[in-house]
Amino acid sequence: MSFKNAYNTFKKHLTRNQIIFLSLLSSIIYWRWINFSTFFYSDWRFYFKEYLVSNFYPSFWTHGSIFLGEINILLWRYPLNFFSGLFGFLGFNSSVSEKFLFFWPIIILAPVAGYLLVRKITKSNLGGLIGSFIFSYNTYFLSIDTQGHELLTVAFIWAVFAILSFVNLLETKKKFFIPLTALLLFIVGFYDIRALYVTTAILAFYGLYNQLVIEKKWKTNLGVNLVGFLSIFLFLALLSMYWILPFASAQALSSNNILSRSILQNFYSVQNVTALFYPFWTGAEPTWFLIQKIPLHFWLFPILAFSGLITGRKNKQLLFFGLLALVGIFFAKQDSPPFAYVYNFFYAHIPGFSLFREASKFYFLTVLSYSVLIGAFSVYIFHFFKNKKYSKYIIVFLIAILPLWNTFPLLNGSIGRLFIPEAIPKDLEILNSFVNSKNDFSAIFWINMDYYWTASSNNHQVIDGSIATLKNWRDYLGIKFYDVDLDSVKQDGIKLQSFFKSVQGKRLLSQASYGYIALSLYNNEWTNPNISTKVWKDLGHTLSNLPYIKPLQVGTDNILLFKNLEQKPYIYLTEEKESIEKDVPFKSVNFTSKVPSEYKIRFDSEDSNFYLNFADKYHPDWKLYVGDFNWLNIILNKQSVLNDKYHFQNAAGLNSFYIEQKQICNGGKCNFTIFFKPQAYLYLGLIISFITLLIAIISTIYLYKKRI
Repeated sequence: MSFKNAYNTFKKHLTRNQIIFLSLLSSIIYWRWINFSTFFYSDWRFYFKEYLVSNFYPSFWTHGSIFLGEINILLWRYPLNFFSGLFGFLGFNSSVSEKFLFFWPIIILAPVAGYLLVRKITKSNLGGLIGSFIFSYNTYFLSIDTQGHELLTVAFIWAVFAILSFVNLLETKKKFFIPLTALLLFIVGFYDIRALYVTTAILAFYGLYNQLVIEKKWKTNLGVNLVGFLSIFLFLALLSMYWILPFASAQALSSNNILSRSILQNFYSVQNVTALFYPFWTGAEPTWFLIQKIPLHFWLFPILAFSGLITGRKNKQLLFFGLLALVGIFFAKQDSPPFAYVYNFFYAHIPGFSLFREASKFYFLTVLSYSVLIGAFSVYIFHFFKNKKYSKYIIVFLIAILPLWNTFPLLNGSIGRLFIPEAIPKDLEILNSFVNSKNDFSAIFWINMDYYWTASSNNHQVIDGSIATLKNWRDYLGIKFYDVDLDSVKQDGIKLQSFFKSVQGKRLLSQASYGYIALSLYNNEWTNPNISTKVWKDLGHTLSNLPYIKPLQVGTDNILLFKNLEQKPYIYLTEEKESIEKDVPFKSVNFTSKVPSEYKIRFDSEDSNFYLNFADKYHPDWKLYVGDFNWLNIILNKQSVLNDKYHFQNAAGLNSFYIEQKQICNGGKCNFTIFFKPQAYLYLGLIISFITLLIAIISTIYLYKKRI
């Protein structure tokens, strides 16, 4: 083959070749992630396979919170839990699942997404190439990825594909882009709901801008465009029913722990966002919450971007991204001047905006816009110097070097944090294997817990054994702890000793079905290494000498494990109300459960009335359903249920049900289901979402093949 023929062949497949090049380059830059090593830092955790399997089953009630259980406010992530659970069933820990679901999509899809969108807007492969560099290797993504915010990064990557699909819909009017866009938005949402909020706002803004500025047949296509836009969000709403319905049934759509958080301190400014410089970026390991001076060369980003806007002003799509850049700069500065009050006003009054208690997510708008605008300027430069061969290549090369320069910390490892593999502590593996070999239901009260690791599962929920946890009991029980003016870690050790020694503490642990107490002797970043080890050893000595606690020898060196000999079952009967003032005799019952929201109970009762005690955090939506159970009958209001007046919060803050056996049990045979009522709407939502998912996929394929 002649050189000319080879060149023509290469040029014919230029787009494919550039995508391959970008993927290979990204793989080189992120070479530390091309393996199945274990990574953890800050918000990024390691999970054993047992935990992944537990989360495979959908539940609106979740365990392992700061105190027993709570509503699953991250339910929209269930598709991720489903796929992670599949890896768990195959025997893999999160060190494998995370690569397929998070790390490798960042490596492969980020440069491809940036390339395809920018190439679409600039009509140039060169523009797409430069835009891909800006999008993939900006300091915002690189910084947040060191802190375990990979879900947000992946969500924004899929957001670019959704935007590209929507642009094509408005441009071509082809209907297959409707379900395709909805599917892409669905993916964005189950990675990060905040990214979905931002992305839908972009689509709404672009839809309006397209109708007013770009659309040539304004009146003719108004109805078509509006129907397409509304159809996308109808699809998206139906796809999201698996979390919308249970949230609505629990009245938690507009009021939950995420939306009610207070706004955080502002670390952002107009200068930082305009220069596309994340305030904690150092060119090596980011210094979180220590604002860095903006290096001079970062000011080239806005200069190049707005030069691209000026030189490409005839391109109406470029003008949109110029406006989007300004919007991004305005909101990403949070409540910094100018117009500092606007962000706080939006936070307080715009529905859903309280998801953004800090403004960094709006960096995405600037990142996206600069990728397009700088890509466009690179194309302009290439054509402007078309007769000066070396000049155009040198200038474009220098533009490409700007974002690529940010990748050196990844290549040499100086970025640290989540780019450095870690070893799983042997103690954790031993403890996880021991605890999960037991078939009983028993919670683990874990003191000085390292949040990077968890040995939790549905049968053995790991609960943070800290003073913060005990406050949930103290607030309504009036338990007195010594107030000692010492280091907080030492105070925790003294207060915990006081708790375990008390009769009340013993009974609370028993009623909450804490079967194990784990005490870590490790120092972690939240403790004072000068005193913490001694504090925890002293506490371990105290626990070893308490009559109701038995030390277990399981082979761990730095984690002490104890068995609570007076643990009560997760579900049990008493003839009188539970109390922390005296020991109440109990009787075990047999039950089965696959999800933390449902427990099936069958037993033979005696003639007397009794209390059924359930060792999970009290919530009024826990219901006791009588007889054969079908979740659909709850929605249809056909399921027999114990009157709410017989359901109450017991002395330990847990659930108790008063049973008049002659009226409820059939001939002494008791057949009950303890069920978290919103779970029924989760099941209904899953059915709606799954059917919609099938329809969206099939219609996308069908319409694409028909070229409709």
